[in-house]
Amino acid sequence: MSSTYHGRSWMDRHRLPLTWRWWIGVGFVAGVSLALKGVLIATDQFPLHGDEAVVLLMARHILQGERPIYFYGQAYMGSLDAYLIALGFALLGEATWVARLVQGLLYAAVVSGTMVWVRRHWGGQAAFLTGLLLAFPPLIVTLYTTSTRGGYNEALLLGTLGLLWATRPGSRGRSSWHAFFDGAQGGVLLGLGWWIMTMSWLYLVPATGLAWWRRGRARGRAMWWALGLGLAGLVAAGPWWLYSWQHGWRAYLDAYTGQGMPHPEMGYLSSVLWHLGLFFLFGIPAAWGLRPPWSAQLLVPWLAPVVVAAHGLAWYLWWRIERRTDPGRLVLAIAGANAAAFVFTRYGADPSGRYFLPLAHMSAIVLGRGLVYIAAGVGRRLMAYGLASAVISHALLGIWTVARPPGPFQTVFQPYVRVSERDLRLLQQFLLEHGERYGFAHYWIAYPLAFISQEQLIFSPRLPYHADLRYTPRDDRYPLYTCQVLRSPRVTYITDGPAALDERLVQGFQQAGIRWREAVIGSFRVYYDLSRPIMPWELGLSPRPEVNCAP
Repeated sequence: MSSTYHGRSWMDRHRLPLTWRWWIGVGFVAGVSLALKGVLIATDQFPLHGDEAVVLLMARHILQGERPIYFYGQAYMGSLDAYLIALGFALLGEATWVARLVQGLLYAAVVSGTMVWVRRHWGGQAAFLTGLLLAFPPLIVTLYTTSTRGGYNEALLLGTLGLLWATRPGSRGRSSWHAFFDGAQGGVLLGLGWWIMTMSWLYLVPATGLAWWRRGRARGRAMWWALGLGLAGLVAAGPWWLYSWQHGWRAYLDAYTGQGMPHPEMGYLSSVLWHLGLFFLFGIPAAWGLRPPWSAQLLVPWLAPVVVAAHGLAWYLWWRIERRTDPGRLVLAIAGANAAAFVFTRYGADPSGRYFLPLAHMSAIVLGRGLVYIAAGVGRRLMAYGLASAVISHALLGIWTVARPPGPFQTVFQPYVRVSERDLRLLQQFLLEHGERYGFAHYWIAYPLAFISQEQLIFSPRLPYHADLRYTPRDDRYPLYTCQVLRSPRVTYITDGPAALDERLVQGFQQAGIRWREAVIGSFRVYYDLSRPIMPWELGLSPRPEVNCAP
């Protein structure tokens, strides 16, 4: 079966004119995606979490003159997101809503670019349906494209640009300079993706392969195309070269390959089988919006079978029909690359949902096109409209389910690291009133507290937050804070569990002969007014930090 649209092959559809009415439609759908995020932001559905606070602090430091290359303490996510948020801060002030507005605008660009790409190959109806599915997306997409973790929107946007580049019209007979600049466009995307977030390579590697096959390998063009790709890629990855020259290659490669990620000790084959099970049990349900990232519980159980049927039928039709077209193969390659990256690497140990964003993106494209196929059949238009309504209703009901108490949205799977922003502000007030500006907390408290207090409250994240009190030095993302705490003549301890941590602190204070006062502020317990400072490593809670605190 061939893939046609009103008598045109897919290769001819790019010639459909982009009228002003079309762009109004794109703007409308992008505006809908922004409006949904605006409502969620205005109703405080996204608590400030540790990773987001680090990005916001980086943006604040950029305005103060710092020039970070990577996410603090994590050398595999480039700092472009922080620079964009810094621009927002410079224009609108330092606030969490500004950072989320930046994320909303980036995602609106993803929605718009995807609609343009789908229209190029499958027409306006498929593009509009795909846009609506992206404007009312699965919960993981709403979450990770609103509350930043350091580059997921940028990765999606680079991937979308890769789609547009890979299948754009182009003649194989053009000059060497045309070939060079064509390859250079892909090189820029690859280089930026290598720096910003290599999740974008799940799009860009298949896109580059397709572009090479369609345009780059032609006689007389191949050398110039490859040269443009390579040179532009090396230049665009300049921040990575600079960081690696300053810090060594090993620091980057360890972070890039996920060596620092917690992973159960098991053989490689066992881990692959385990990841494969997680992919089907947690990955696909997250990508299709059946569950939230922080729970295995279905969001809207009574609608879930309809959503599964809609996606399953759409993927079946895609495989039957679109796998014979270049853009169809590209979508399948991206989805397959996403699945393979999860199953065969250490990243498969984290089933929370963020690593399935490309799969969710491709699923929206497949479903949008699939609904048009279904509607084209005799008497099936009502069925297509019903499936579209069911999927969008499921997304909105899922958001409503989460937005109700006890809410709100979370970015972490483990409940014991979730921190209430309301309680954080009460804690801020208490600490400032009592002059307790320095001390120790865990990662999910220390950095949000630093941002909301405009760095008046500096707490080193040297306390554990797991029930077994294990600690990883990677949590100390910004050692300068630890240095400031070490220089302070008085320190305060903040906990919000586990109970074993409070027991260890009390026991340690008593054995060291330290007097202290306690206060319960919301979900937090504060140990303050200590008779003398004592460090977490003296209490066996974390290793002594290897930091150079010389002025």
